Amino acid sequence: MPVSRQKIPGFTNTQLKVIGMIAMVIDHGAVALVAPMVTEAGSAWYVCYWVMRSIGRVAFPLFAFLLAEGAYHTGNPWKYLGRLCLFAVISEIPFDLVVGNTVFYPQAQNVFITLALALATLMGIKSSAGRPLVQVLVGVGGCLAAEILKSDYGMLGVLLVLIYWTFREQKSYRRMGELVVFFFLMPGFWGLSYLLVLPLTEGYNGQRGTRLGFWAYGFYPAHLMILKMIQYLVFW
Repeated sequence: MPVSRQKIPGFTNTQLKVIGMIAMVIDHGAVALVAPMVTEAGSAWYVCYWVMRSIGRVAFPLFAFLLAEGAYHTGNPWKYLGRLCLFAVISEIPFDLVVGNTVFYPQAQNVFITLALALATLMGIKSSAGRPLVQVLVGVGGCLAAEILKSDYGMLGVLLVLIYWTFREQKSYRRMGELVVFFFLMPGFWGLSYLLVLPLTEGYNGQRGTRLGFWAYGFYPAHLMILKMIQYLVFW
């Protein structure tokens, strides 16, 4: 008889990715569809906007966590980086349309740029093993690059990935790093999203789950374009 594979409790990589994708839709849905309905503070639409965005803030930390895991396990980091860069290019116009209502919005760049910078920074740190000063300079350089390019979440986005990767086996330090970054990355009410993220990252069981492949990458620009089309139909 074939031996059945034991199911490990917790969240797989794919399950965390799907949760992040759902949160991302909620977050960007608030920006594209709810924000235009907000006429005054305290209104029902105003409350709806902030609740949706607070839930949506879960998305990036999950993707940052999964990127750190992917960087640890990948056998070909250059190929991984290439995929991120490819979809950074593909996603820029959809991102600009939703965030800036124009095809060219230099004030902000999409999250794939942040993730690509974070992975490139990790690769630089790994290649500088044994040279701690160089590693620190590479980490600082990656964070500054995110700020200069104005990528989504900026230097704190890169820093969060570095924390997840550096303290992968030291959960107490990881939680401390998460807490500090979250309350800078998500000030005020959004910082409470940390309470939603923590059980998800702590519940990761280390299993891959069903592979989504390029669907996971393509979901980002696709959902932005769909939201923009809905926005156009509803408000224009």
